[in-house]
Amino acid sequence: MTRLLNRDPIEPSRLGRWLRDLANQVEARDPSDPKGPRPFGTEQLREALREHLRARRARESLFGPDLFADPAWDLLLDLLLSDLDRRTVSISSACLAAAVPSTTALRWISLLEKRDLVRRVANPADRRSSYLILASGTRDALIGWCRQYLLNDLMEGGIAGAS
Repeated sequence: MTRLLNRDPIEPSRLGRWLRDLANQVEARDPSDPKGPRPFGTEQLREALREHLRARRARESLFGPDLFADPAWDLLLDLLLSDLDRRTVSISSACLAAAVPSTTALRWISLLEKRDLVRRVANPADRRSSYLILASGTRDALIGWCRQYLLNDLMEGGIAGAS
């Protein structure tokens, strides 16, 4: 696992900056630019994100979960969807969303915390448990990514069920 953590395609210290820059680029585009992002509501964003996550799970059923494992990305996207749905995510639920063994998911959560992409917050009803939330810059960057890549697919009919 340590080898996997050290082989990130994006330099670890730059991931947060890269995500923020991506969000800024998407938001800074001129809306009259046909190649720029189209305005979308939260519901379309949630629909596209849900479909993307379903497609990732379907891909795993075809080729097995170990071939395309990307627990950090799965965690981030699930946290974004939960945020958009106004749901809290316990650490154990986040581990399930990562689609890897719990110990592996916990290592990835720790890595995401160290890079300031996610934060743990105490459960006010039960001090023994915590919730996992996206850092605000991470949330904004992920929304920018979804608008740029997922929602363009939705508008072009690339997502099943889109009209």
